[in-house]
Amino acid sequence: MLTYLVFGAQFYCDFIAYSSFTLENVGDESHPDVASLFTVSPQKGTLASTDKPSTVQISFKSNTEIMVRDLPILRCQVIEPNVAEGGETIASIPVKLTVKAVFSKYVIAPKADINFGSLLVNFKKTRTFTIENTGQFDFKYTVTRAMRDLKRLDAKNKL
Repeated sequence: MLTYLVFGAQFYCDFIAYSSFTLENVGDESHPDVASLFTVSPQKGTLASTDKPSTVQISFKSNTEIMVRDLPILRCQVIEPNVAEGGETIASIPVKLTVKAVFSKYVIAPKADINFGSLLVNFKKTRTFTIENTGQFDFKYTVTRAMRDLKRLDAKNKL
């Protein structure tokens, strides 16, 4: 049901309307195909005046860091099917999208190799390094012995 408010009076119009979503590329030279990073499901639907609201999912996936702010990438068209053959677009509503995709960020210190220097046999010396999360999201890390990993890689390469 569409509600109009004109001069303080409300008018109700029952109708069946179709809606469709289109993705529009409004990227700049640094991000030429931003629309391809978004998917919409479902892209089309029909709503009768007695139907509940329909939910539309918008998904985003990028393999690079990117920032999109208030770009009208999505457009929702409301189509009245009873007006003309194939329907008539009665509204074309831009939907602005904002997203910031980032990698995990970290700092490992010291940056150079860890040097134990000279050491007597059967004596123990300890050195440390730190790993710091400087990003926006939690992440896990694992410290392994590189020689064991190199042996595994070497065994895989022989196969």
